[in-house]
Amino acid sequence: MISIPIQSRKDATNAQRQAQWRHRQAQLHQDALAAQGLSPSPAISSLPGVARWSAQHLLVQSTLEAMRDQMQAYYDDRTLRWQESDRGQAMEERLQELDAIIQSVDSFQVN
Repeated sequence: MISIPIQSRKDATNAQRQAQWRHRQAQLHQDALAAQGLSPSPAISSLPGVARWSAQHLLVQSTLEAMRDQMQAYYDDRTLRWQESDRGQAMEERLQELDAIIQSVDSFQVN
């Protein structure tokens, strides 16, 4: 006769299991913020988060600039015929719009 071992439960109650799950989810959220270079949200929502907002502002700036650089490289890699086509002109307009957005973000003051 084969004996199958019975697995013991890690948590004694459902409440403990749920508490562990909430703790893991909170830790994942904090790790995601840290990976982006952002500080965690303050415990009290009425506290100013100027440092957090400044970091987010820099993240937005760098993301938009990276997007513009990738789009510009894509545009530059295409033939002159493509650049003069409707698609090329539409891409050039999007690049101009993106430059305007980047300038707007650059002029925005967090504090």
